[in-house]
Amino acid sequence: MATAQVKAKRLAIRIASFVCARTIPVNLYESYCLDLGTLVREIAMDAKERHQKQNTEFSSGYLIGMYRIITLMQQQAEAFGMSLEAINLDGLDPEADLISSPLHKATKDEE
Repeated sequence: MATAQVKAKRLAIRIASFVCARTIPVNLYESYCLDLGTLVREIAMDAKERHQKQNTEFSSGYLIGMYRIITLMQQQAEAFGMSLEAINLDGLDPEADLISSPLHKATKDEE
């Protein structure tokens, strides 16, 4: 998802949470998980863009760190019986979307 789309989705969630808070009790933990997943996803995609522009050891390490965080969040969601939609990490394949290079993808396709 493009960064602008993620920001728009996050804003819509916050507005909906604000409106709902006035009328319906909001589950704090669900809101926290959804917002955290959205923020982590946004930061990871920004890290990928920065790495593609800079290609430094730091940007590479930072991107690998984001990969690890997202995979851990996805694994923990599965372990707790939560959907990836609940943490806004659905449709995101950390290996393919964050760390795979075109050369890596070509090698994987040949296997």
